[in-house]
Amino acid sequence: WRASLDPEARTLEKINCTVLVATGAANCGLDCRDCGAVAREGPPAHLIDLLQEMGRIRPQGYDYPYEYLIVLSVATWAALLLRIETTEDAGERKRQRGYLTVVLRLLVLQSGCIHAALEGAFGNPSVGVAAQAAQAAPCGDMCWNCNPGLTLDRGGRAEKEVVLRVLRVHFVKGSSPSQAVVVAIHVDRAKIWPRQKTTTKQHANRLVLQLVASGILDFAVQRPKEGHREVPGSIHLNWAVNEAGGDFAHTEDALWTFL
Repeated sequence: WRASLDPEARTLEKINCTVLVATGAANCGLDCRDCGAVAREGPPAHLIDLLQEMGRIRPQGYDYPYEYLIVLSVATWAALLLRIETTEDAGERKRQRGYLTVVLRLLVLQSGCIHAALEGAFGNPSVGVAAQAAQAAPCGDMCWNCNPGLTLDRGGRAEKEVVLRVLRVHFVKGSSPSQAVVVAIHVDRAKIWPRQKTTTKQHANRLVLQLVASGILDFAVQRPKEGHREVPGSIHLNWAVNEAGGDFAHTEDALWTFL
């Protein structure tokens, strides 16, 4: 619905809106029976946001397929981190980064059904997340883990040793802007995914996000310099270290289960 442009009119005029572009404010009560798909740029800030957006879809027996689509990249993840950094309270910034990490792990590291994982996260707390997720029936073909055709081709696995070599060379002088790491991975894509027929920048973006979500790469927010507030800042990546500050965390095979 929208107000009529006629200044003399005092009624609302119904329109056939096929696409609605909105900010996160659309999560606050938007409900349309004709909504057949929801797409968002960048990761949701919280699992609750993800569920709310999925719930906006109201399929009413239409012939066309309905979907919830997330366009995810290192750039959109970094943009959300920079937005979180504008929060004044340090404790709140830490909480919001934690919420984002949970979402990122679900999106790029989840090895089972996404819907079952969400059942575990939002189900009966007395049962436990892992137990409840295990009890939930897989969706079959409605998420990108049950149906790999909904995301990037998974016909070829990344070569861990090649990834390690590329990153060791890239981080030899210390941390690096996140986009530069994506470029480094993309440049050596033929060696990293030797059995993949076609590789794009999307594969490099996903791998970098997996490296961050798994704890292999650490990140730090670089705030704008004083007097340069028009520059939003940047996200830098580097090797993560263990609690003792010694051996690099990337040496632990358990962290590489996403490959």
